[in-house]
Amino acid sequence: MLVAWEHESIPAIVSHLGPVTPTPPDSWPDARFDMVWVFARNAGGWSFTQVPQMLLAGDLSTPIG
Repeated sequence: MLVAWEHESIPAIVSHLGPVTPTPPDSWPDARFDMVWVFARNAGGWSFTQVPQMLLAGDLSTPIG
């Protein structure tokens, strides 16, 4: 499933998933448009990773903290 939404709403959507490991950041910086959050279902809830897009000049490879 892909959820594309306004960045300030994404942490609120994530809060309804239940257990997520590691814990995702609780906010999304206004200037970040270069990161994809990936959630994979597992026996205990969800696993979380951040994947940098690296598509445009200036995209950052560092995760959102």
